[in-house]
Amino acid sequence: MYISAIFHSGCPTSSLAAEPINFDKIVCSSCQQKANPTVVSSRTLPSSSRIFQNSNWTINRLPCPIVEDHPTSSIVIKPSNGHFRSYKFEDDLHIGIADSRGAVHSFWTQGVEIQNTMWQNSLILVSLNSYSDLDESLKVFKESDTRFCKTKYSDDTWNCFDFVLEFLRFIGFRDYSKMDFSREFTTKKLQGVVKYFTLFEKLKGQN
Repeated sequence: MYISAIFHSGCPTSSLAAEPINFDKIVCSSCQQKANPTVVSSRTLPSSSRIFQNSNWTINRLPCPIVEDHPTSSIVIKPSNGHFRSYKFEDDLHIGIADSRGAVHSFWTQGVEIQNTMWQNSLILVSLNSYSDLDESLKVFKESDTRFCKTKYSDDTWNCFDFVLEFLRFIGFRDYSKMDFSREFTTKKLQGVVKYFTLFEKLKGQN
């Protein structure tokens, strides 16, 4: 689910394409020259970049806002149902805390749950890499705070968001209200995700 930028050396414009790219259909929008579809790896470029056999062409993968692998040491968010690829702003979201091993701790109707899967393709809101004792802090927090049992869960008043904010207060990160946290960390990143996948779907539809 990546978008790549395609450049033809010497021409003023570039093109965007959704991966997997149909290299046979790549044509320079400025000079109309077709690309050689044979693509070779280049050790001088990062893994997200490739060069064509014809060295006048380059292709660079644009940064994707979501994490395809397991997130670690961070506050992460994902749609409660489905994938960010089809996310709309009114859809419900689920937020959790990824420990240093990539397991995500979150609060929902069954109480606090630890998931080693299901959080791929999530969005990192806050990095907690600077907290070397993150895993131990999570353990102590869950053992000492009895408010996060399944009988006390409420979709509207005591949910996964409260669990994350209370943990941030516990480790001395900052005392956020839900509104302040959303303004600082969530809104702009969600807008970026929606823009990225809206463009991805448009490019994919154009083949």
